[in-house]
Amino acid sequence: MEETKNAKEKISKIVNRKIVKGNNLIAITNDGLQIQDKNKKIKVGDSIKISIPEGKLLAHYPLQKGSLVYIIAGKHAGEQAKILEMKEGSMTKPGLVLLEKKDNKFETITKNIMVLGEKL
Repeated sequence: MEETKNAKEKISKIVNRKIVKGNNLIAITNDGLQIQDKNKKIKVGDSIKISIPEGKLLAHYPLQKGSLVYIIAGKHAGEQAKILEMKEGSMTKPGLVLLEKKDNKFETITKNIMVLGEKL
């Protein structure tokens, strides 16, 4: 995904969340932005659409079955696919997602994907 100088918005992946003063939840993106989550619905692995340069939250895309994703690492990096199934991970094993691109099905870890949009 390329970011152009004339871009008016961008999609960022949530990589962390933290509670700050006043019991407010802050969602932290892969590019270092911090967005206040007033509804406390944004989770790690979800993506958000942000306006540039204001940094206003435009949309929230949850990591869930049926979502369109962009693969950011691994054998299929640079491709888009749809989530067919999600398998939770543990402390020692990462979460997995079963993806489909056309008639090709494959698996990757959740760390390797970024949600681009809502359910198809």
